[in-house]
Parts: sequence; C-alpha cells; structure tokens
Amino acid sequence: MVVDFSKIDLREPPMLILKNTTDVPIGVLGYAMNITADIKYDEASVIEFNLPAQVDGEPTPYYDAVIGMRIVELQNIGQFILVNPKETGDGVKKIKACKGIPLSTNLLSKSFHWQTPPIILEPCYAGQYSTRYYP
Repeated sequence: MVVDFSKIDLREPPMLILKNTTDVPIGVLGYAMNITADIKYDEASVIEFNLPAQVDGEPTPYYDAVIGMRIVELQNIGQFILVNPKETGDGVKKIKACKGIPLSTNLLSKSFHWQTPPIILEPCYAGQYSTRYYP
C-alpha cells in the first residue's frame, strides 16, 4: 500500500466513509473512535476502530450498516474491507470493534482458475500434425 503523506492533515481527525461493495457511499462514520491504522508498504496494512451504538442517548447513524465485507474508506489513505465486526456490550452500552484489511489484500488472497480448451492434434500430411482448439 502506497500512501501520499503530503495529502494527510494529522491535525484533523480522520474521516471514515462507509461504502457497499459496489463502491456506493452509505455514509460517514462520524462517531468512530480509537481509530488506528497500521500502514505497511510490503505487508498487509490494518485499520481498527470502535463504533458506539449510541452517543448522548441518540442512535449512531449507520451503526447497523457496519457489517462484514463492507468497505471503509480512510480518506487520503485507502479503502479497507471490514472483517466481521464484533459487537460487545455490558447491558448499558454497545460498541462494535471493527477491523479492516486493504481492498488490494483481499484480491491477492483469491485464486483464479482459467479453463483452457482441450487441444486436439490431428494427423495431417507427411507425418505432420495440425493443432485445433475445441470451444
């Protein structure tokens, strides 16, 4: 993951934008707290944050929309896929502990298999063969 640190203003709290898998924004997670990002160049980076269910007695916007396999964009850093947010509570307050891995890491962990058509060697003239692919 390559980050342009000249675009990052460390005096401002980072903005987290929740998106679905088709990259359509759902909303801004303005009440996210304890945001940490472990950015690495040649290994998998990780983002972690907590999201309370209520703030000042009011429900947190998009709390129920924060689920696994949703995308969180850390502005000017990159996009991360949420990995099974865990909800904890003590009967009075509920908090989701969220962890995300970079979108590029998820693509690297997939294996793709392309089916190749069978090759048929057909005898031709003078001991030569012609190659034909079956669809």
